[in-house]
Amino acid sequence: MLKVNQLNAGYGKFQILYDISLKAERDAVTVIVGPNGSGKTTLLKSVAGLATVYSGEILLEDNCIRGHKPYEIASMGVAYLPQVGNVFQNLTVEENLRMAGYLLSDGEYKEGLSEAFRVFPQVKDWLHKPVWWLSGGERQVLAISMAIVRNTKLMLMDEPTAALAPKLAAQILDKIKQAGRELGITVLLVEQNALRALEISDYAYLLVAGRVAYNGDSRDMLNNPKLASMYLGVKYKATAE
Repeated sequence: MLKVNQLNAGYGKFQILYDISLKAERDAVTVIVGPNGSGKTTLLKSVAGLATVYSGEILLEDNCIRGHKPYEIASMGVAYLPQVGNVFQNLTVEENLRMAGYLLSDGEYKEGLSEAFRVFPQVKDWLHKPVWWLSGGERQVLAISMAIVRNTKLMLMDEPTAALAPKLAAQILDKIKQAGRELGITVLLVEQNALRALEISDYAYLLVAGRVAYNGDSRDMLNNPKLASMYLGVKYKATAE
């Protein structure tokens, strides 16, 4: 679904990413982990058209999207969900969903809404509530539902569980995996809860200082003692011989 080749990017003249190459396979969850300041958010913003790309390729279904405006990339089926500010707080839940489906026909909107309710049935009970009434976790549910409504192909998610309680964070990540599997959405996920994200994802990339330090199967990274200890905070006990 997504291919990034030798990407160099940042903001203005301030370079953050160096020679990044990455793939997000169709209908799979790919997670990006790494220390704070390693360029994870900048990578998502580069794909979404919100960062300065100096060189390299960004391909969506083998079509180059580098240099396109954010709204053009969004119209191609890419949804970028930032950590904050991903819903309209002064509108109701129903109004948010209708905003997401603004460019859809009535039939397409109803179909997308049905898919969103299938993954998140609780959203039906919130339709007439103002978004400011929702908790942080519920707002993330709404943001994902909005992406589902607009028939998203590629969902770029930036730390969707930030500031959530551990149990709720785990539920949100499970729902992200469910949405990807059941609806055929490709997910590129930046997540602070690295251990849980690796458990629910298919592929993983480790960014360190703006460069890819590791990529491969998520389970392989999770079970790599050196990487887990250095970057994920997992301590392995030496086994007796």
